[in-house]
Amino acid sequence: MKKTDDIVKKMNEYIEIIKREKKQELNDEQIRKRRAKEYFREFGYLVVDELIEEIWGGDIEEL
Repeated sequence: MKKTDDIVKKMNEYIEIIKREKKQELNDEQIRKRRAKEYFREFGYLVVDELIEEIWGGDIEEL
C-alpha cells in the first residue's frame, strides 16, 4: 500500500508542476515532451496518456 501512496503523491507533485507551467505559459513543445518522458518512466503509458489528455487537452501522439 505504501508504494501506491508514493505513486499518488508523486503524480500529484507532477500535476502541480504542470499547472504552474501552464499558468506561466511555459508549455512549449520541448517542455511537454520532456515531462511526458519523465511520466512514462514513473507511471507507464496508460496512466500518462490519461494524465496528458486531462491536463493538456491533447493526445499523447501530439507530443
